Amino acid sequence: MAENRRPGKLAVILHADIAGSTKMVQQDEHIAHERILDTFRRFSRTIEKYQGNVRELRGDALLAVFERASDAVCAATIFQIEQSEYSAKLDDDIRPTVRVGIAIGEVIVADNTVTGAGVILAPMTRLSIYQKYFRIQKLAALGQSRQNLGPGKGPLIAQTGQF
Repeated sequence: MAENRRPGKLAVILHADIAGSTKMVQQDEHIAHERILDTFRRFSRTIEKYQGNVRELRGDALLAVFERASDAVCAATIFQIEQSEYSAKLDDDIRPTVRVGIAIGEVIVADNTVTGAGVILAPMTRLSIYQKYFRIQKLAALGQSRQNLGPGKGPLIAQTGQF
């Protein structure tokens, strides 16, 4: 039986979900569904840009795998800046707020799903990267540009010393 076990690997897991998705759906199911799908499509493109791989997308939650923690942090941060700009343009209260958790742990990747300790830890370590917590406005004041957060350029923490 042990010979058939899939080997685990160390991976960086990013877990994201939509805060208040039930309330959004209660306000307008169709608009909420459209906006949640659009949010995760845009986040998926950002994740891929930073060498991540989206493994699961279920309802209001997304799971991605990265090899480098700095790429996961950069992808999450850049997306939160973009999501803040996107939400500011909406003319109603149905605004997807994305919460992100990032963890490193051993996982097993099979059949396009990911299981293991890293998957369990990621939602629990959610940083709730809302604008007020990650001080996105402060980043802008510091002159932090999106170009400085390119793939492989190191974690935001090391670049700004702010978090």
